Amino acid sequence: MSTNHPAGGRAPGPSMWSGRLVPSVRDRPVGQETSAVVERPDGGLQISVETELAFNDLTLRQSVVASYDGALRPEWCRVDATINARGLQIAVDVGARDAVVRVWAEAGDEERTICLGGRPLLLPDNCFTLHALAAWSAVCGNRPEREKAPWTALPIGRDLDISGPTARRVSLGGTDLGSPSMTLHLGSELDEHVWFVDTRIGRIAIPRLHVRVDRVIARTFMGERECTTR
Repeated sequence: MSTNHPAGGRAPGPSMWSGRLVPSVRDRPVGQETSAVVERPDGGLQISVETELAFNDLTLRQSVVASYDGALRPEWCRVDATINARGLQIAVDVGARDAVVRVWAEAGDEERTICLGGRPLLLPDNCFTLHALAAWSAVCGNRPEREKAPWTALPIGRDLDISGPTARRVSLGGTDLGSPSMTLHLGSELDEHVWFVDTRIGRIAIPRLHVRVDRVIARTFMGERECTTR
């Protein structure tokens, strides 16, 4: 099975963003993420993502629903999470020039308006499916300047860079994962690499955090089989 290095165009279909992902930390599975997609009559998508994580002192259950137009530009997003028994809700509504972010948490409520210095991307924490979609829409968008344009991550409201395929290979825990399809540069020395396999999310890796996320692609009598991009 070979890794896709997309060169352009929108995602082939809604099935690209549906399925089950298994995150691991230091090669130990720590939860799962499942996603489902509804394609709207106007060509837009509504994606529902359920994430469960449990490792060290963190327990997380999170539901995310996000809406995108036909060009994969985000329209709105709702996050309902429980982190170590504490509730957190986030609402993001994206306009033409700014986005309104509302947060409800035990520490207090917050509302702020974020000026969109670049094209908006939905990057809620611990939502791997939407991170992969953000990378795809940035690198494979239908604009000639797509990789040179600025991008604004929501709900945090920070500009970031995204790069497409390179010959650079990624190693995690001594394992060569190969060359990623694209990379989100989240911060100083904090990169999130994404691989696409057979026009679907294949793998995500954040080496600095020792995190790897693999797509489960089949069930056999031996159990679940994970994808490999090597």
